[in-house]
Amino acid sequence: MSMEQAKAFLERMKNDDRFMEGVIGIEDVETRMEYIRREGFDVTDGEIFHALEDAKKNDLTESRQPSGVQGILADRPSQPSAALCRIDLLAKVLLQP
Repeated sequence: MSMEQAKAFLERMKNDDRFMEGVIGIEDVETRMEYIRREGFDVTDGEIFHALEDAKKNDLTESRQPSGVQGILADRPSQPSAALCRIDLLAKVLLQP
């Protein structure tokens, strides 16, 4: 059990639509966690939650870095990235009973 495993799990969730759909398609949290472990991720739901929070913080920090057009439009609020939207979806669905 480690945060590294939780981060690797999130990366796979962000990049592998079939895997994400499989995980989200399981309604029961306990069964969902068993599936995640069978897929090779030795994590707890708490570690996943903390990794989700870290990913949200990191994505918000990166999206606020002015560069190119964003730098010119720095006074306007930035839109959340696709990765942040996906992380929010995971946070809402993944760990809810």
